[in-house]
Amino acid sequence: LLGVLAGIDHDLLLSSRATVLARAIREALITCEPSVEQHLRLHRWRTLNATAQSALLGARRVIVYGTADTVEWVASRAGRQTKVLPHGPSIAAGRISENLTEKDSRAIANDVLRYDQRGCRSLQILFTVGGERTLEQVTRRLEHAMQDVSMLLPSGPKSADETSAYFLDGLTSASLGKVCQGDDWRITVEHEPLVVRPAMGRTLRLIGVGTEERVSTLSA
Repeated sequence: LLGVLAGIDHDLLLSSRATVLARAIREALITCEPSVEQHLRLHRWRTLNATAQSALLGARRVIVYGTADTVEWVASRAGRQTKVLPHGPSIAAGRISENLTEKDSRAIANDVLRYDQRGCRSLQILFTVGGERTLEQVTRRLEHAMQDVSMLLPSGPKSADETSAYFLDGLTSASLGKVCQGDDWRITVEHEPLVVRPAMGRTLRLIGVGTEERVSTLSA
């Protein structure tokens, strides 16, 4: 969309997990402005031959979004004159009070579950300041919200690697704190951890700390 608005002639390599939305947006843009068809081209990497793949990776600029592995893979194969602009993984964190409302709880659950924790800003870590009793109260509210929202937003498929990583993460989380989970979602609960870990696969890390200063320290 930004490329179209700026009038840039560009190619877009679609994620293997998400093609419908991009194609629908392109068709809508072409309906409004037919010239978009000539300036915005969509591709699936696996359908391109070696020559076409090399041409795309040898463009003047390549913007890459994704995991660290994806960024590294593209950077290692880009042309010598190509400028690679990486937008790698980020950890989205939030801070809530102990007076968490039902509306806010559902909003948090929606943020975690809607894109199976694959969205660019899907909430991964949630801090709450207070003692362990406060942490337990917040956990119960979020647990109910996650259960309700998950009925409306069922999980998408996992690869074999994702399934294995999700299982191992559950074991690690149980050894570090408490784990609350439904059929396809999970809340891991820790009080005053030494470090925080990124979440994966419809998982929310709920972190309880004693002071606001600890939020800043663990978020850094």
